[in-house]
Amino acid sequence: MKDVLEEILKEKMRKNPDPLYVRTLQRLQDKGTMTLKDFINTGRITTIKNFKERVYSSTLLPDCTDVMLYIGDYYLQILKDGYFYLEMKDKHGESTVKSKNIELVESVLWTYYASKKYN
Repeated sequence: MKDVLEEILKEKMRKNPDPLYVRTLQRLQDKGTMTLKDFINTGRITTIKNFKERVYSSTLLPDCTDVMLYIGDYYLQILKDGYFYLEMKDKHGESTVKSKNIELVESVLWTYYASKKYN
């Protein structure tokens, strides 16, 4: 799980690394595989400002209040009306999911994108 090791190193190099996140990633590295539950456990809520500083300057919806950030820089937008929003682009095009059910949105993110990278 080379990608997990890279994520561990990236987090440790940050100005203020998150020790709980590093331990979570180290357990994943030791385990050798990742499940949907493991992926969800890497999620952390961050402000838009921190997200743009840590990840990259991306286009977020105007009504985005916070971002749920996962391993591999995958993320969901948290909207002010209580919805979770996922927008992904890949070689097959663009897809979006918007729901008040975070488990549904995380499942789509895992099934169609993140699981392909980590398994």
